[in-house]
Amino acid sequence: MEQYKFALVRSYRECGLTDNGALTALDDLSWIETHHIKIFEEISSESADLGLGTRRSRVSLFKEVSKQMNFVNAYLYFGHHHTTLFDELASETVQQLRTKKQEDLKIDPLKYELAMADSFRIATDIIKQNKKSKADYLLVQESLVLLMYYNPVRRDLGECQMYRTPVKPDLTPTDEKLNFVYRDDSGKYFLVLRQFKNDKVYRPFQNDKPTGDHITELSPEVITLVSWIMASPLNKTSSMLVNRKLLPMSRDIIGRTLFPGIMKKWTGKASRVGDWRSARANSLPLDATLQERQVLATKMCHAVSTQMLHYQKVDQNAVIKEA
Repeated sequence: MEQYKFALVRSYRECGLTDNGALTALDDLSWIETHHIKIFEEISSESADLGLGTRRSRVSLFKEVSKQMNFVNAYLYFGHHHTTLFDELASETVQQLRTKKQEDLKIDPLKYELAMADSFRIATDIIKQNKKSKADYLLVQESLVLLMYYNPVRRDLGECQMYRTPVKPDLTPTDEKLNFVYRDDSGKYFLVLRQFKNDKVYRPFQNDKPTGDHITELSPEVITLVSWIMASPLNKTSSMLVNRKLLPMSRDIIGRTLFPGIMKKWTGKASRVGDWRSARANSLPLDATLQERQVLATKMCHAVSTQMLHYQKVDQNAVIKEA
């Protein structure tokens, strides 16, 4: 029992079982069997002010000593509470890690906007100088991703196709599972979404899926990048997004590595699309009007109720007011 000497004496004294030091505590350990409930209560008391991990260590000590001394009642008692404390500790640890991860990945919308502006400035310099390296191409693509995800939609861009030659609106592809970017005969660029991530998952968001084609006219900034990508000889595919080998980007890679990697590089935090979607929805002031909420909800392709229920962690009645 030598390795347990100090801990046993300390617990013996804390339980108020003796006034004459260590000798009694170690000469006769039957006090553990006799007072095992009192020992545990003392370990768990508020006055002890012990953390969950320390409490579990103390209980583990008495469990082990009881086992060696064949104190059956004490062993079973401490064993039960040791398991309970382990479950609590595991739950607390998981929650702490989850909270820390959420804090670590939380992105300030202003920081995103600055990253978007910085990356676009670099991309336009590449385009103006007509650079043609793979690294430059991927920098332009990074800027495109940041621009297109500023109002993050549950869209599937992983297999989004490009049509390099002008297409008349009534002659666009009929494939119901195809998302694509095209230029019409008047020179305008459009993103057509037919496939959404919530087609197969995210059941709570099913009602937010637009009916028919979700067609968005691209902004001048996005057109600058998309038109250059369409004309680049480096992209020999019909895919709008490519990986580092310049092969079509799979839909899983965007959420798992591409977007977090871009966010890490430009904002310092490896935020996922879902983290950014939440931050973007929560960028509205708490007293935003229903009209203001509807504008952002429309851009993000979901309902105001979804915005409030799944992203805004506040009382809906307290923040929604008439426009």
